[in-house]
Amino acid sequence: MLFIFQPRGGQTLLMSLKRGTGEPSTQTIVQNFLSQGGQPQRPEELSADTNNELLFATYNVENLFDTEDDPGKGDQTYLPWEMKRTKAHQRSCRKLKRKDWQEECLNLDWNHDILEKKMHNLAKVVLSRSPRGPDIMCLQEVENLAILKRWSQVHLKSASYITEILIEGPDVRGIDVALLSRWPLAEKAELIPMQLQSGSRGQNLDSRGILKATLVSPDGEFVTVMCVHLPSPHHPWSLRDEALDRILSVTQEVPKNHLLIVAGDFNVTHEEETRRQSIANHFKSPEWWAAKAHCQSCPGTTYYAPKKTWSFLDGIFVRLPDSEGISSSSRVWRPQSAALLIDGVHSKTPKGGYPRRFEPDTGQGSSDHWPLLIHIKGSRRLKSQSTATEN
Repeated sequence: MLFIFQPRGGQTLLMSLKRGTGEPSTQTIVQNFLSQGGQPQRPEELSADTNNELLFATYNVENLFDTEDDPGKGDQTYLPWEMKRTKAHQRSCRKLKRKDWQEECLNLDWNHDILEKKMHNLAKVVLSRSPRGPDIMCLQEVENLAILKRWSQVHLKSASYITEILIEGPDVRGIDVALLSRWPLAEKAELIPMQLQSGSRGQNLDSRGILKATLVSPDGEFVTVMCVHLPSPHHPWSLRDEALDRILSVTQEVPKNHLLIVAGDFNVTHEEETRRQSIANHFKSPEWWAAKAHCQSCPGTTYYAPKKTWSFLDGIFVRLPDSEGISSSSRVWRPQSAALLIDGVHSKTPKGGYPRRFEPDTGQGSSDHWPLLIHIKGSRRLKSQSTATEN
């Protein structure tokens, strides 16, 4: 199944799901989309914003920093030019490991206008399906709560998010996991430390905690969400494997009558997953419903140009409520589909399409990740269903 849309004034491609026989390749899909002037093909809206629907997304927004210096954090690259003229700043840039990082730290003018354009582009991707966007969204690489609220309340205003969560973690760069939701909190959210034992202190500081929030649906159902961002691929695979162990141990503490969603940037490349099977060994079917398995025509959420390879660094995993732990009046949740939300204006398309990083000089692009979405339907348990369960 494939979703393709074109809102007024731009090209938006929503790709999905459950590939059947004869399904075209991703490159063919994008080329056909462009050659036909971006006209819709087999449009089919994902419906949400009702008591029976949940549209959930995860999105690594790549370096969503404000323009202020946050003491104690490595945000020196993302400052306006007038704050970069001191020798102290130049010394801090020279300490960065890579030459290109040093040059960006010294020369990037991360000013108000550039930041606004970055947030505008990110919002355009999030809202390209509809002005409402996902009901709940996990985010990665957000600097602080202030910039999250600014993006939510100005650029995502039409989404009407009432729950905005970011709890500062230990990441040395100051990038954190966050959550936006139209559903209210049932209890106070918490950031659960990873507490990895196998890494060095520096590697552990690159291990964001588990942002855990329990939300209440419009008709009173509990949905627990865990937003994560695992150590980057340049760290040993054992760190990510240990982080996955930690995540699963935390999920055991979630009541079985809650709908549970674990989502985020797992940083497990296609090559690593093929060799190690870390994701597959931790989030096993049938206990866990995996978005990737239902997005088979999707190439991945990230593209690594040097090796010309795709990876599903981002993932969404759903554990349905235990039928024995819910009442006859509770909702039965059924995941329907998974998709990549792709905005054609902010994606590289000449050779098949891949995520386009934000380019301050041109104002184009948004992030080096594509958002991953899932659609879940809920229905009330019929009396016959509850009786059958009890028998």
